[in-house]
Amino acid sequence: MTHPIMGKAVIEYTIQSMVETCSRITVVSGFYAEKLNYLSKKYSKLQVIYNEQYERGMFSSVQKGLEQTNGGKLFIIPGDYPAVRPETFQIMINHPDVNILLPRYKGKTGHPVLISNSAKIQLLVGSFKTLYEYITECGYESVDTNDAGILMDIDYPDDYDEIERQLVHKIKDYNL
Repeated sequence: MTHPIMGKAVIEYTIQSMVETCSRITVVSGFYAEKLNYLSKKYSKLQVIYNEQYERGMFSSVQKGLEQTNGGKLFIIPGDYPAVRPETFQIMINHPDVNILLPRYKGKTGHPVLISNSAKIQLLVGSFKTLYEYITECGYESVDTNDAGILMDIDYPDDYDEIERQLVHKIKDYNL
């Protein structure tokens, strides 16, 4: 999350895509949490919280973040999706209310996930082991976007090259 691409940490591009649409942003940290604390000083609507159980996996961080939120609609996105465009968040938040909404690009769904407050409660009290399990079991709607970034995370070193190419266009388009 803190690896720099073109002068900014990966997670900052993700945050900047959300900042105009979201009234509050919660970053859940675990390993090397102290490296993310600067974010709450840099972005006024952002809070960084620590997941003491981060070793249990990403879903424990999703649950920890959901425990800290309230409101009608909530986005869930891993911090390593820096190429998602701000307009994708706008398209999704303006979509008619559904329990679970995923963006779709050329027939493939990706991140972020938008959930309702009732879906949040189900995620917190249910016996699900992953967000994917919850989504596939409960079903979802999707909305078409023109955003390849919804499919692009950084799992491997080679992913940085493609992400960087996408970010060059995103920075030009959105002055990030």
